[in-house]
Amino acid sequence: MPNSDDFRISGSVIQRSFIPARLGITVNVVSVPFAELCANRTDHPSLRQITAEILGIPSDLILDDTEYRGIMRYLASDPNPNVSRRVLDQLYWGGIPHHQYQALMSEIGRRAEESGPPLVTFAKDSLTLIATASAVYPEIALFSLGPRRGPQLGMVRELTRSTEAMRMGLSCLDAAVQAEPKVFDFVDTLTTYDIPSGQSPRAESDSLLKLIETGKKICLAPLVAGGSLGISQLGGSTYLQPVMTVATGAVMTLILVSTLSISDLVVRYLMQRRPHGPENQQQHRG
Repeated sequence: MPNSDDFRISGSVIQRSFIPARLGITVNVVSVPFAELCANRTDHPSLRQITAEILGIPSDLILDDTEYRGIMRYLASDPNPNVSRRVLDQLYWGGIPHHQYQALMSEIGRRAEESGPPLVTFAKDSLTLIATASAVYPEIALFSLGPRRGPQLGMVRELTRSTEAMRMGLSCLDAAVQAEPKVFDFVDTLTTYDIPSGQSPRAESDSLLKLIETGKKICLAPLVAGGSLGISQLGGSTYLQPVMTVATGAVMTLILVSTLSISDLVVRYLMQRRPHGPENQQQHRG
């Protein structure tokens, strides 16, 4: 007689797709119970590690909320604006335009004086980048990986694990400064929609904003449109799509947000981690 475990569900993935009326994109929000992602493993992976494993990218390319806050504090407290300008010139391809530099530094100064929840700030900036990188500024220079390096980058490398992660952080700030009002309106609306969360088989739901506010950690990661990031693409100018991941309160649910349909990546990850006991290897004969 078959064991009851033979019929156990080892993974469940839910994706909601949101189609804004005034933007030519689709934003997909995927939710999956964290316990299902970590089943059959003895370690306790961080959100950064899980995100890297699902997307198939080096973990050093990922930016988290603590690093993002550090970037803003560093630039806001820099006593020598010329140093910040040289840093930004090296991170932007071709140098940062003067008007864009002024707007960016003004926004950084304003953010430094605010005392709002840092997770919400990073999440909304990430969602703005997700929308603008696809719809408004597809040529956004900061979101291009390349070999550009310079002596000033050593001053900011300690804030993130890679120059690419630093570029993503500045991309978020750049999007927060330059995005059109319709993008901000969409982000505000998106965060009011309910997203399924909780352990399977029962699933509850809360607004995306509520899940973010009660979240434990947020990461932003790059993913090449149409495939995962390959080592050969790190040396050239490759345009990427950002993926935001959120670990909800008590790390019950993992939320992933992207313009790419990333549910297949999560399903594949769960399939690779499902148990392969003797009962799954039997040859059934008719």
